[in-house]
Amino acid sequence: FMKNFIATLLTPFIILPTLSFAQEQDKKPENLVPNPSFEEVEKKVKEPGQIDLATPWFSASTAPVDLYSKKAKNPQITVPRNNYGEEKPLTGDNYAGFTAYGYKNKAKRSYIEVKLTKPLEAGKEYCVKFHISSADISKYAVNDIGAYLSKTKVVAKSDEKLNNVPQIISRKHTVYTKQFYWTPVCGVYKAKGGEQYLVIGNFTDDAKLKVVKQRRPRGFTTPQTYDAYYYIDDVSVIPAEEVKSCDCDTKPGEQRMETVKREFESDPNAIVEEQKAAAAKVTTIMFDEKKSNLTEDDIKLIDGIIAKMKAQPESKVLLEGFIDPSESDVVDLDKKRVFAIYKYMVSKGIAKERIERKYSNSQKLADTTGNKPQANMRVVITFK
Repeated sequence: FMKNFIATLLTPFIILPTLSFAQEQDKKPENLVPNPSFEEVEKKVKEPGQIDLATPWFSASTAPVDLYSKKAKNPQITVPRNNYGEEKPLTGDNYAGFTAYGYKNKAKRSYIEVKLTKPLEAGKEYCVKFHISSADISKYAVNDIGAYLSKTKVVAKSDEKLNNVPQIISRKHTVYTKQFYWTPVCGVYKAKGGEQYLVIGNFTDDAKLKVVKQRRPRGFTTPQTYDAYYYIDDVSVIPAEEVKSCDCDTKPGEQRMETVKREFESDPNAIVEEQKAAAAKVTTIMFDEKKSNLTEDDIKLIDGIIAKMKAQPESKVLLEGFIDPSESDVVDLDKKRVFAIYKYMVSKGIAKERIERKYSNSQKLADTTGNKPQANMRVVITFK
């Protein structure tokens, strides 16, 4: 009886820490961006330029930012298809859109702004992140789309370019060409203290900007607009210690390995190095929906592999092509994607015998949760 009585007394002290740990594990990172995916809308969205309906978002200049919604009746601003093309929301039913460049200043740049839920703490690091997708009808794509954090509200009384210097911008000055695909833009920011406004857009002068012409995708007949227009969704500012990684310039599979658990009997440093080496042997080339053409960024990646092959004459590569089930109406698309890379490598002096080809069609599908079938539109290059 005494043993059972003691066990009964001790049970709460055993369970409570366990519950506390479980609650800690389930705790979501604190996002300081209110209404991060533009789901909370005060009134019906009726026309372009109504970002202010997604409170507390607003336009930082007189050039308006657009709000797109599944509930809108105006075909210009519906989701997924609208005036600028077609894109599914990354989260929920809504997203926004802004102009990052206008050819010969014909289209004015627009900037999207929000007040954070609380000011940033001095000396503390934050992961600032947002997702963009190049609009199908835009004739151009650009680099240097970034985020600016300010202590005071940024309000321009004109539609001219803002001259603020963004703290979050791609170190590689990536040109954001991807359509039908949400590309993350992110970076770590060490706060000076008191920053409470976030502004997203393009702050770089035209003369310093890298501008790339885009092809209009099949299925669209609307004339292209002389601008670089982007959809935007899922914006976040989260304390850096609450996220695993905050480096969008790193290719998938090549993230630094600090997050590997250090609970091994063998040397953990050796395991980390081994994983780095394994990741370095695999490169993934992503394609637009139902496309097999290579972009400038793709060429740069392949050139790196070619240089490595020339430095190691005994090496070979395996090109493995994939498609998403939604692309099955395009005959031999996986083969076309593989052949595009094969043809380029051969043209650069790599012997045909050193390039193996494999076609997996829609097998070995990647995770497509969150409306990301583009994850399957790829060729995986394995260096041997």
